[in-house]
Amino acid sequence: MKFHHCRKANIYSTDKVLLCEAVVSDLNDNTATLTMENAIGNILRTEALVTFLDSQRGLITCFCRLSDYQESFKEDGTVICTVRCEISKETETLERRNDLKVSVDITVRAHFQDLKSTQKTTNIRILDLSAGGLFCISKQYWAPGQIFIFPFWADNFSLTAEILRQQAPNTYNPTLTEEGLYGYGCRFIDLSPACESALRAYIFKLDLLRNRYQK
Repeated sequence: MKFHHCRKANIYSTDKVLLCEAVVSDLNDNTATLTMENAIGNILRTEALVTFLDSQRGLITCFCRLSDYQESFKEDGTVICTVRCEISKETETLERRNDLKVSVDITVRAHFQDLKSTQKTTNIRILDLSAGGLFCISKQYWAPGQIFIFPFWADNFSLTAEILRQQAPNTYNPTLTEEGLYGYGCRFIDLSPACESALRAYIFKLDLLRNRYQK
C-alpha cells in the first residue's frame, strides 16, 4: 500500500460498525502496528476494515487482518492494547481533492496585519471547515489575499489562512442578515503534515459522530 504519512486510524467491523480509534506506528507497505487505549480484545476480530488518516492521500479504508493482540499497563492503570495489522487491499479512498467538509459554529480570535503593517485582532465565526480551508464570517472587512492566523481549538497549534473570495453571508445562510457582516472563503497555507493530520482527524471524528447520531 502506498501511504506512509499516517498516525491515526479507525477500526471497524467487516459490516462497518466503528469499534475503536487507534494510533498507527511501524507502517510499512503491507503492515502496521495499531495501538489503542482500554482492553478491546473481546470486540476485535481477525478480520476488520481500517480507515487510515493519511495527510498526503486522505482517508484510505483497507481490508485488514489483525493478529498478535497484546495488553500492557500505564502507571495510572490504563490498559494499552496493540495489534499487528496486515493490510490486504484498499477498499475505498477519499482523496485530498475531495476533502471532507463539516459544518461548525465556532468563534475564535484571529490575528492579522492591516495595510499599514499594524498587528490587529478580530473575531471570526467559522461555519464550514475542511482540511483545505474554511468559510467564516466577521465584522472585519478584508480583501482577497489577506492572511490571518488563529488558534486551532482542538489542539495546541495555530492555523494560517488566506482569503480567496468574499461572499455575502446571507447567500451562505439566509438567516445571516446582520448589517456590517462579511463572509470569506479561505484556504489554509503553510500547514505542516503533523498539523494537517491532526486537523483531518478532528474533522473525520466530528463527521463520524454526527453520522452516528443521525442514524
